[in-house]
Amino acid sequence: MRTIKIHLIIFVLCFFSSFPVFAQDPPPPPEDGHGSEANGSPGGGAPIDGSPFILPLLAVGYGAIKWYRNHNKYAVGKSG
Repeated sequence: MRTIKIHLIIFVLCFFSSFPVFAQDPPPPPEDGHGSEANGSPGGGAPIDGSPFILPLLAVGYGAIKWYRNHNKYAVGKSG
């Protein structure tokens, strides 16, 4: 019971001490003649294209390879 109280106190202290980290003022707008005519997003509006699909595809491929190697390792009737 005592360890639960200690863990709860540590959790509450860490939780409430992290709030000041989240608050930041937005950056000021660019001065006249700086950059393009319109205020754009950081990065110049570069397209993301197919990049969000790369990591999930790699993860699926990695999982398939691991499954295939593990499945063949313990197959019935296989020696090795």
